[in-house]
Amino acid sequence: MTLRPCLPALLAVMPTLLHGQASEDRANLGFRIHLTAPMGDLRDLNGGQNGLSIGGFVEIPLEELPGISVRPLAQFDYFPKGDALGISGNSTRIFASMLGMEVVWHPNYDLRGPYLMAAMGAQNWRITTQNASGDTRIGGTKLNLNGGVGYRWNSHLALEAKAFWSPVEAGVRATGVSAGFAWMF
Repeated sequence: MTLRPCLPALLAVMPTLLHGQASEDRANLGFRIHLTAPMGDLRDLNGGQNGLSIGGFVEIPLEELPGISVRPLAQFDYFPKGDALGISGNSTRIFASMLGMEVVWHPNYDLRGPYLMAAMGAQNWRITTQNASGDTRIGGTKLNLNGGVGYRWNSHLALEAKAFWSPVEAGVRATGVSAGFAWMF
């Protein structure tokens, strides 16, 4: 089945989906966009170029554990070309994708206000360095751990900041911090 026959119906209900209140006792779809600053090996590999992280998730409040939600998520990260290891003529581009599970704790037992989050997932790294002698590629699928804080202003909008860690290869670790917005509907 293609999406084309469903497109008019989807466009017709989109305003309702976007303006409706997100219920605090049921699952909500969401997406996030973060600006990401690389640290350590990741910063050295791409000359410190900041990146962009875009993800989608479903936030599911757990009835048995008030204040706790889980978020199955998919996330994509991109860091533009930068001078690899500070050497002119070497440029490195970084792509990553992650599938994981995030646990969110709302200490005031409400989906609004401050929260803590921690995630674990499978991160696929693709790091390509280009120079005059050809391309060098490293990467693979590795563990990703991250954690951070957020503040949900209303039923739709939250501000988040987090740190992440993931091994890429022996001797190469991807670390960094990110901050941005999450939007739920």
